[in-house]
Amino acid sequence: MLLDYHLPDADGLVVCRRLKRDVPAPAVMLYSAYADAQLAIPAIVAGADGLLHKSAPARELYHAIRTVAAGGTLMPPLSPQLVEAASARLEPEELPVLGMAIDGTPAADMAEALRIEPAELASMIERMLERLRVAVPSPAGWALDSGSGVERGAALQRRRVAVEDPGAVGAARHLPGAAQLTERAADSGPL
Repeated sequence: MLLDYHLPDADGLVVCRRLKRDVPAPAVMLYSAYADAQLAIPAIVAGADGLLHKSAPARELYHAIRTVAAGGTLMPPLSPQLVEAASARLEPEELPVLGMAIDGTPAADMAEALRIEPAELASMIERMLERLRVAVPSPAGWALDSGSGVERGAALQRRRVAVEDPGAVGAARHLPGAAQLTERAADSGPL
């Protein structure tokens, strides 16, 4: 299952957790404009099998889907600093769960190792996800929706670049909101 992180009425991490409770659980890859190392730890805790940035080329997306569908995982590398920062946001009793999640330990084995009920573990993971959540800008805050002429002009220029030269989109993706603007521009047709 290919799942966006930032959904209009839900959170991709919560949806991922719900999907992973199904038996058999589907393979889930988060596909997001915010897919970076910061999102990797919450994605792992939620049970995602993969994480890919929306700016990835089509061939990379294809290979990522096939890897995850075949039972593999695809996550960015976790630096010690990133794990330490995530650990600092959690309660001491949640740290073993974080470690086991990073190691790929199944939830049933986590509950057994911690000598807690699966429902208690599920609640703990939900609380952990609340603390680890990565903030993303809301669509209402996008430059295309703002009244600022300067911001609107810059957004329209990025839109022109995306429509006239799709190859130039990669250069613009480092600007705030560029990935979302590029997607919106591609969907809205020519200027």
